[in-house]
Amino acid sequence: MGIDSRLPIPTTKGWVPASMIRAGDEVFSYTGKPTKVVLTQQYNPPECYKIWLKDGLTLVVDNRTGIPAYTKRTMETLRAWDKHRTHPRRNAKVTPHSPHRIMVFEAGRCRVPVAQPLRPQALPLIVDPYAFGAWIMTTESVRERQTDITRELVERFGKIPKDIPEEYLMAGFEQRVQLLRGILSKRPRAFDPKRTQFGIGSNSVELIRQIQNLVESLSSRTSIRFNQRHGTYKLMFRSFLNLVPGQTPPKNSLEMEFRQITKVALTEPRECTYIKTEDPNNTIVVSEGFL
Repeated sequence: MGIDSRLPIPTTKGWVPASMIRAGDEVFSYTGKPTKVVLTQQYNPPECYKIWLKDGLTLVVDNRTGIPAYTKRTMETLRAWDKHRTHPRRNAKVTPHSPHRIMVFEAGRCRVPVAQPLRPQALPLIVDPYAFGAWIMTTESVRERQTDITRELVERFGKIPKDIPEEYLMAGFEQRVQLLRGILSKRPRAFDPKRTQFGIGSNSVELIRQIQNLVESLSSRTSIRFNQRHGTYKLMFRSFLNLVPGQTPPKNSLEMEFRQITKVALTEPRECTYIKTEDPNNTIVVSEGFL
């Protein structure tokens, strides 16, 4: 059982291609907790399958890899329960279906759950994450001023960062929440109470992608829209986390917690990597969507 060797995997030391994972590295289980790798192996399977998800993500795995997926019937159960809840799905007693052969998935009817929030250890960050989040969302001319924050960042990184350093994106859970709160503090109209949805705009696709990575690591599915007329990008998401004053619980919350499988098909065989961890279920969080 293995995944495409080129697939990016979040580790406690940053993002690494599956082929470069080694025994002793720490990856994340589906529960979001770090788990140590005990064995890796590269091989060339006779068959590979490609899975397309509705929001554009794809996965390539060999034909024996099991992927947690919720069937149409399970989703109906969750929707009925969802009407009365005010807390994340992880409190629900619903077991996902994990077939041995990928092709038994009903394309369009099965959904893949987003992993629970990643919970690495807190890091000694040079600047408070809330303050850094607010700072990174200011204009470049403001960031270049000789403030205490700017001087501390130059001392740490040798220059003024133009984006979010990886150590902030892979910091502890509470540190990443504070980072997101700082970012939102500079976007006072980011939360739409009618749609119970956040929207963060920027003309920097690199910064929007990093904020997307941050939000996804906190267990919220996101989407990005490009405004061709203005040349700007907008990141949209919902969250159970208390991020701004006056925030209300999200509507259609199941949509932010699952990704719909739209297609499963044979694809050209490629090198795959098998990763075994200390996690009893051997679940591994993979790809930018934190699946």
